[in-house]
Amino acid sequence: MFKGIKSIFLLFILALLCNIITVPGVFASSVNPPVILSIDQQEARHLARPLVTGLTLANTEVLIYIDGIFHSNAWINQADTGTDNFYFQPPELLAEGRHTIMAKARDRTSLAMSAPSSEWEFFITPLPAPSLIAPHEATVTGQVKPFITGLTLSGTKVHVFIDNKLNGGTDIMNHESGTANFAYRPFLNLAVGEHTAWAIAEDVSGRKSRISNKLRFRVEEPMPAPIIYEPVVNSRTNVAQPFITGLAKNDTAVRVFIDHKLNGHFSVVNHESGTANFAYQPFLELTPGPHLVYTTALDSRGKESAWSNIVYFTVNRLAEPAISAEAAEETSIRPEPEIIPEPVIEPIPEETEKTIEPSPEEVDISDEAVSEEIQDIISPTEEQGEDTGLIDEGKESQSKLQLNLIIFLLFLAAVIAWIFWVNRELIKERREQGKEKDKKDKINLR
Repeated sequence: MFKGIKSIFLLFILALLCNIITVPGVFASSVNPPVILSIDQQEARHLARPLVTGLTLANTEVLIYIDGIFHSNAWINQADTGTDNFYFQPPELLAEGRHTIMAKARDRTSLAMSAPSSEWEFFITPLPAPSLIAPHEATVTGQVKPFITGLTLSGTKVHVFIDNKLNGGTDIMNHESGTANFAYRPFLNLAVGEHTAWAIAEDVSGRKSRISNKLRFRVEEPMPAPIIYEPVVNSRTNVAQPFITGLAKNDTAVRVFIDHKLNGHFSVVNHESGTANFAYQPFLELTPGPHLVYTTALDSRGKESAWSNIVYFTVNRLAEPAISAEAAEETSIRPEPEIIPEPVIEPIPEETEKTIEPSPEEVDISDEAVSEEIQDIISPTEEQGEDTGLIDEGKESQSKLQLNLIIFLLFLAAVIAWIFWVNRELIKERREQGKEKDKKDKINLR
């Protein structure tokens, strides 16, 4: 009797175990596996964290397996069609190399698992290093802060190293072509001599590239900067187009900047002393108001100097004769008020670059040479007048200006006298008309 009960109990336990083991298999066959549609690695932020998208049945969860190991659940976007879409992106960077990914669906109610989806393969490639372009060994520069230019993958920023030390970097660079160009300027002056520059790129996820190509370049002694003087106005020019005069080293080209904009450039005429004088006239008239001017010099190889001294000057406008309001009313002349806009000069950026003074062998601009050249510019001789186009600012020019001022004052006095005479005649005429009217009124009353 006891043995029979024991046998029945064992049979019941075995049946229960079989039922537990077989039920998941039954449910598993009723859950369809999810479908992976794409693995996106197009954008820079997806290179090491690919975006996986796919479809699954409604009321199911999606479990993601990377390289055969469960990683995490995917995000589900529920829909009313009976099929939901899911997406997944690894929260951390994946190692470089080959990887596989698959997914399984799990019913939210019964927790039954589906068979694995099809397995996808993808690769994590290294972040491309930037390419530096300039400056290089053939670059000629005297600038202590030369621009370092190059190319990088769109969606990355660049860290620049100079002489094996981090000097600074750029912001995130983007371009629709997939490759962005950049230009970085050192924040500290570089010493005269040899230098090395290289860079690494970093994407938005924090992944960094290998070292770029290395550039070796040399910072040379800077070109001697030109010297300029107050603008000159004489009989050969006008106040709106004054001559910009100065001195520069022989065999150089001078660039003229007015209000921080390049106005023109020219090559100097060499002088036996080694220092050439020049006179430049703006090709367009300058607007009335304050202006500033400075120049730079370039040698035959294209090496540019620092700024020259900055000269401030004002272009004046001659005032028009004013007519009183009473006179304008009597003569039906109503002058319009003249509004002269006040030009705004951009602030001058602070020059932090180191200025290296030229040695006497490079350019001779001693007090004696400067005074001699200035004398040639201000009072040219008859022989130099035709060849160099220097400026005469002597007594004749001053006498002409005084004569013009006297003529203008006489004209102004004549206009004022005429206005008073017209007013007087009008008042006299009105008085006579008033007297005649009074006489007629008296006659009518009689």
